[in-house]
Amino acid sequence: MAESIKSFTMKVFSHHIFWVVCIFIFGLVLHLSLSPFSAHLYDMQVWYETGDFIVNGAYLGTDNATYNIYTFAQREFDAGNYPEGAYIYTPFWAYICAFSYLVTQFLSQLGFTIGGQSYFLQLFIFKIPIIISNMLIAIVLLKIARLHNLSNGRTYFLLIGYLFNPYVLGVTSIWGNFHNIAVLFTLLSYYFFQQEKIDLSFFCLGIGIAVKLYPILIVPIYLLKLKWEGTRNLIKKLFIIFSPTFIICFPFIIWDFNSFFNVMVLTGGSTSFNNFSWWSGLMRLLNLYVSTPTNPLDYGNLLLATIVIINNIVAYGSLFFSFYLVRKKKLSLLTGTVLTFMVIYVTHRYVQETAILWIMPFVFLDIVINGEKIGTWWLLPLLILGGSHSLFGDPVWVLWGDWFRTVLPFSKVLYQNVDWIVRYIYTLLSAIYILQILRKRGLKLNLKENISHKLSFNKPHRS
Repeated sequence: MAESIKSFTMKVFSHHIFWVVCIFIFGLVLHLSLSPFSAHLYDMQVWYETGDFIVNGAYLGTDNATYNIYTFAQREFDAGNYPEGAYIYTPFWAYICAFSYLVTQFLSQLGFTIGGQSYFLQLFIFKIPIIISNMLIAIVLLKIARLHNLSNGRTYFLLIGYLFNPYVLGVTSIWGNFHNIAVLFTLLSYYFFQQEKIDLSFFCLGIGIAVKLYPILIVPIYLLKLKWEGTRNLIKKLFIIFSPTFIICFPFIIWDFNSFFNVMVLTGGSTSFNNFSWWSGLMRLLNLYVSTPTNPLDYGNLLLATIVIINNIVAYGSLFFSFYLVRKKKLSLLTGTVLTFMVIYVTHRYVQETAILWIMPFVFLDIVINGEKIGTWWLLPLLILGGSHSLFGDPVWVLWGDWFRTVLPFSKVLYQNVDWIVRYIYTLLSAIYILQILRKRGLKLNLKENISHKLSFNKPHRS
């Protein structure tokens, strides 16, 4: 009997599925247990107020009464209250906030709490979609690992590297940031593309764009990987990609187009498309967007616009060269995606901590599939220092307050330097990553081809 139990136990422990299930269970428990007692207080307040606003409206009983989140945001901007309570993203997450608000109100009325606090319950409910997305990302990574016939060790590396990553924990389950929902659909798009389910891949990419606009940056990579089948087919693919965004935005476009356009495109120098260097430079030159109340034609703005345009040439020169390499089949879809985001990190005028999440699963895949050692070095500072910021910094621990920083004073030094890490260390590491990719798959090959072509051309022909 004892021998049979021992044999069964050894068989279970040696089974790949057992360890995968354990990773998922412990990962889920970890994310769920952290979520009610921590938060990025400002973000979670905006999510709650957005849900409340959609359900109950604002300025009710006045001439300014509205249920439109973009009309409300525009009025807040006009009143000089930006960014207090303003929702400045596509409506996708706003719909989820409204549903989470209704669930929170329903459970609160039934007397449910966490630790005797209704606020803990609110944090928990609003983070459930984010935690579910993390678990689904891990499942997609598992499927991609099987698609590429990765070893058990590399599969475990993918799953543990993502689910137990202090940066991922901090940004999503602790802060309550929803970038990972867009990451999920972008990763699904890559998975379906690898399976040659092109339309489904493009539809998932479109949902990712509908959540957060950033996946639009890799649309050219996907299109260039396809065989040219005429203009009509291209229009069809673009329709599939952008229809989810149009569908979720359409009610607000016809409701109040001016407010929607102003909030999503023109308003907020550090929030929407103004973050992207090409947009801010163009707006300064056209006198449509000026970051200061000074004359837009003064020396400072012209100098800034000139610097921005030079930056654009470098950035988009690199991007177009990467697109060329993709078209020539010297870059895979995975490498092209990594390269595109790395170029954005290097040339973007303001990279927030959360933006690193966009590419993290793809860097993990680049490590285990392509053997990119630079990816490990790219991740290392984020795991150590970025994680400390997430755990000890601005996302205040609601339950324990500043206990961590009191007991572990070194953490204060770490989290206070995270902006420096993200803006400078990751700019440097991303630049090295770009050079490594181009050297291995592009520049070196082109150089060899040009030299061999010239030698063959100059070689005398025998009659």
